Amino acid sequence: MARAIFATALAIGMASGVAAAPPRILPGEWETSSSVQMQAMPNMPPQVAEMMRNRMGKPIVVRSCITPEEAARGPETRSPDSKCKLVNISYAAGRMTSEMQCNHDGQVTRMKMQGSYSPTSYVMDGQMSSSGGRDGSMGMAMTMHVTGKRVAPVCSAKSK
Repeated sequence: MARAIFATALAIGMASGVAAAPPRILPGEWETSSSVQMQAMPNMPPQVAEMMRNRMGKPIVVRSCITPEEAARGPETRSPDSKCKLVNISYAAGRMTSEMQCNHDGQVTRMKMQGSYSPTSYVMDGQMSSSGGRDGSMGMAMTMHVTGKRVAPVCSAKSK
């Protein structure tokens, strides 16, 4: 789940416009740092809740390669999961907001992100909530902070 959150944040954050001829992000190697704070975990097994609490608040840093083709497409064509869709996306004057909705076997997840961007960096804050699951018991709420920056014009082996 954490990988999906960070991949989604990266996809949302790495765009810089949907209006006519907007500036886009620059291709190359990008570094994303993400931290998550759990707000609620009703009905979660104690061992899972403890594992989540131990990971929360600690930044996770991921390197990824953005090709020129990906940079040109924008976020509307990139979702980290076929069961998720990006909706209500707005990019203007260096500010962005977006919402993503997913449905995995009855577990519905909603993520809202807002922040600022440039062709070489972004900063976002977001909220995510999840409910449902096969037995209806899996729900959670969390907040996140994500920063990204372009670290090189050419991708390294670490990010491919």
